[in-house]
Amino acid sequence: MATDFTRWLIRGSVAASAALALAIGGASRSQDNQTNKSDDKSAQQEARDNLQAAKEKAKEAAGQVREDARGKRETVRDDRQTVREDRGQKQQTVRDDRQTIRDDRGEKRDSIRDDRGNLRETRRELRQARRQFIVSTLRSGDLGLWMRRATGGMAVSDVSNQSVMAKAGLKEGDHIISVNGHNVTTEREFIDQLFANQDHKQPVPVVVNRGGKQETIHLLPSVLEEEYQAAETDHLSDIGIIVDHQQPGELVVQSVVPKSPAFYAGVRSGDKVIRFDGQRIAALTDFIRTLANTQPGTASLEVNRNNQPRQLDIEVPEAGGGARTALRPNFNNPPGATGQPNAQGAQPGVAPADQRPRLTPPTTQPRQ
Repeated sequence: MATDFTRWLIRGSVAASAALALAIGGASRSQDNQTNKSDDKSAQQEARDNLQAAKEKAKEAAGQVREDARGKRETVRDDRQTVREDRGQKQQTVRDDRQTIRDDRGEKRDSIRDDRGNLRETRRELRQARRQFIVSTLRSGDLGLWMRRATGGMAVSDVSNQSVMAKAGLKEGDHIISVNGHNVTTEREFIDQLFANQDHKQPVPVVVNRGGKQETIHLLPSVLEEEYQAAETDHLSDIGIIVDHQQPGELVVQSVVPKSPAFYAGVRSGDKVIRFDGQRIAALTDFIRTLANTQPGTASLEVNRNNQPRQLDIEVPEAGGGARTALRPNFNNPPGATGQPNAQGAQPGVAPADQRPRLTPPTTQPRQ
């Protein structure tokens, strides 16, 4: 019995020990489970914290990327704006330069226009100055009349066939006795008395001795003045052409001045002028008028030579400043003029009898 009880007690102790062991093991496992669960929660929390930190870092990195991209875009925009501004400035500079060039061209055109206007005005004033009819500087040769001293007065040594003097009746060999009622013994007195009256439209009587008989010829000063002014502007001497007055129905070249524009153009003695600068020339007045209206430079000249038309180019120079023209020879300074009568007894500046103005062709002619 005791043995059974002992055994039972032993069994009970063993059972109790086993139960205690089980209980202790369960408690230990529970504690381990609690510890494991706590560790799991800590790990999960740590993972969540790490994930949150990673998200925040990613967000910060994305924000930084966006900020960098924004900065780059702003930099690109600034660069583009700078480029646009530079282009705008360059375009404005180009526009300003073009406008400056246009303004300069306009100013130059205005300056050239003003210079041309001044040149035209100067030429006009020059022509007007040359056309001024100043009696004190006038010579009888300017009116197509040449005289020499003779016994008791002045004698006509020659007269231009187309002049007013010739048309009024003055002839070679006439001895001039008086002009406007006053005896004249010099060329100066002849001119002064011819234009002594204020009214140049009143005829002036000129008494001459012709073949032992006295005749009275009336000259109209206003007509002489008009002839003088017209001849002053014919410009024929400027181009070197001397016309033949013996053929009034056509314009025939009597002679060409050597080394003149007409000489270098190839104009020859005997040529008949047909056209000048495209204008038909029918008379001397047509030629004079057309020549006076032609600007300096190259002009066309058509002549008839041996019944064959010839086309020539002639240089029209600036209007010369001399008072003489090709219509009237210049005897202002004859050889040996000293202010006293010369060896033939002629007055200075007057053609003597053996030097009458017979115009002959020059010895030098253009080549064939």
